[in-house]
Amino acid sequence: MSSDISWMKKGLRKRPPADWFSDPKSTTSDSSKTTGQVLTGQQKSGVDEGRLKPSEQVKDSEDDILNDGPAYQVRNEVTAVDAWNMHKDCKPSDFVLTTLPPIYPKGSNVLTIDPDGITECLIYAPTKALLMNTPGFPQRIRRPSVPSYEIREIPGRGNGAIALRDIEAGELIIAERPLIISPISISFPHHTSRLPNGVVSFAPVFKGKEVQNEIHRLFDLLIDRMDNSRKSDFMDLTNSHKESGDDGSSPVYGRSRTNGFAATINGGSKPIVCSAVGKEICRVNHSCCPSTAYHFEKASLSMELRAVRKIPKGEEITITYIEKDFASTDKRQASLQSYGFTCTCIICINPSESDAVCTFIRSQLVPHAANVTDPLEVALEHIELLEKWQMESYQIYQTYLMRVSDIYHQRGDMKTARKFMFSPRGSDLRTGRVSGLV
Repeated sequence: MSSDISWMKKGLRKRPPADWFSDPKSTTSDSSKTTGQVLTGQQKSGVDEGRLKPSEQVKDSEDDILNDGPAYQVRNEVTAVDAWNMHKDCKPSDFVLTTLPPIYPKGSNVLTIDPDGITECLIYAPTKALLMNTPGFPQRIRRPSVPSYEIREIPGRGNGAIALRDIEAGELIIAERPLIISPISISFPHHTSRLPNGVVSFAPVFKGKEVQNEIHRLFDLLIDRMDNSRKSDFMDLTNSHKESGDDGSSPVYGRSRTNGFAATINGGSKPIVCSAVGKEICRVNHSCCPSTAYHFEKASLSMELRAVRKIPKGEEITITYIEKDFASTDKRQASLQSYGFTCTCIICINPSESDAVCTFIRSQLVPHAANVTDPLEVALEHIELLEKWQMESYQIYQTYLMRVSDIYHQRGDMKTARKFMFSPRGSDLRTGRVSGLV
């Protein structure tokens, strides 16, 4: 049993089951070899300036005669042995503070920083194994051959990304290692004990304000692992959740909530989606009809941003912070309220016309997206409509491109078919920043 403290309004993830542990070939999984610091979840007092202390068992009440041990632990990895420990001895609810890719090559005590950079991670123990068991992990990051943007002050919009040259559709604009990776939702387990009469009791590890205090402490520990340069990069990011606000987020936790992008670690029926915060991508401003699509590349542990349409030199590069579900202007603006700005994109400044277009697409096109059979002329009209409203990043746009491409392919016109086969490689056209995170 667990009590979920979620950053999201939907898509909550419970703590992962024990069978998510993997790495049968690991030679350093013996818990006796772990020399990193361990803090029990119950040892919430006595933490000196955010540093972890060795584990201390908390005594049970006089009524408790059987205890299953600390309800949860935080493993703070600091040694070469820690770097490759898959923590098979951990509970699925235990956290690991680790650096990925590992800063020590396997079997070596020589500190070696990956040339593509490193990420500080606050993750559940099984998640580390999933990442490190990814084939080829860590692969080199694919990077743009020629720089195409710069981050600078934009009047009325704060910092943003401006195209330094014409950027073609499908072109990779940004690829970077995240500064941090952390859970989207945090679950604290219950502490269990068996009473003399055989009844098993459950008590939450943290109650009320203690829950938020513990989350803040975990994120402070995460940032404390950074060197001064990376810590400065993180703290320079926007914080829409001030400590004095209604939600009471700490400066570190607030920045993580404001800037987190989805990082899918494991798909399928039991998805694990974390939050990734990057130095560059998180400075790209929002548009409901963005010019880019975001993707998290697990094998290289990188965040990627690709153009979905041609971006002329001097134009601002944009990404979306909300779901692309063809909602009305009022609903979109409400979703952005916690960011503290009003969107002025093409579909937000023309609500009387754009809302009707969104309603048409949502009611007439989306329901049939899985089996589009429109004739060529109709499909081309839909593509023209979507391009007029700069909706190239929406999945339905890709659907109609493929429909037109298939029609020309069936007619034997391969040259024209290829023109409609564009799709930003590897991009997830459905997601931007973590939905509901703010």
